[in-house]
Amino acid sequence: MHNFLPTFENLQQRKLPVRNTCRLCEASADTIDHLVFSCPVSLGLLDSVGLPPAPTSQQLNFAENFATWFMQVSKKQQTLIVITYWALWYTRNAIVHDDSTCSTVKVSTFILAFHLELDSLADVSDPTLKVKDVKWFLPDGDSLSVIKKLNSDIPDKSVISPIISDTKEASKNFELLTFSYVGRKGNEPAHELAKIGLQYREPRYWIEEASASVDLAQRERPP
Repeated sequence: MHNFLPTFENLQQRKLPVRNTCRLCEASADTIDHLVFSCPVSLGLLDSVGLPPAPTSQQLNFAENFATWFMQVSKKQQTLIVITYWALWYTRNAIVHDDSTCSTVKVSTFILAFHLELDSLADVSDPTLKVKDVKWFLPDGDSLSVIKKLNSDIPDKSVISPIISDTKEASKNFELLTFSYVGRKGNEPAHELAKIGLQYREPRYWIEEASASVDLAQRERPP
């Protein structure tokens, strides 16, 4: 809202030698106004997740235009807007720093799945309910640093500290909870299943036999 994001426009104003071009569309300057209100990739992403484009007025600045739009939509759409621009900024940075590519289908699938998960969490009628007589093990952690943070008593100060904090708080609802690290090779079946899921926009359920690629990954998984 205060234009603190390190867009190339802002970096140029700080005298840094950067090419001020939007890496998503390669057709305009990399400004926060362009990213939110006019970038064709951004607008296509909004449309793919069912959000209307933001109406803008030349008499208003960025913060006023965004606030006006945000307050006009439903609470559900507000949540979707936050997730969408979070994912879009992450994708933009991946292109800039990792030479990644932008797949609108992949990003929109992530946004809708994340929003669906938030909705399911909101359906819990009593968030203070303690779960007893349940032993829940989470054996498939894929990031050693995340697992270490979850098992540490030291407050986390990294960029994912809100996620770490929320996870630790939620873990208090269980009588027994463990976080364990499993190497990438041991996670191949889950990784293969996730890749298959990204091909579809709608939710899908595994009922009987797994696909051949998942079955192969499971058989090749180290003991």
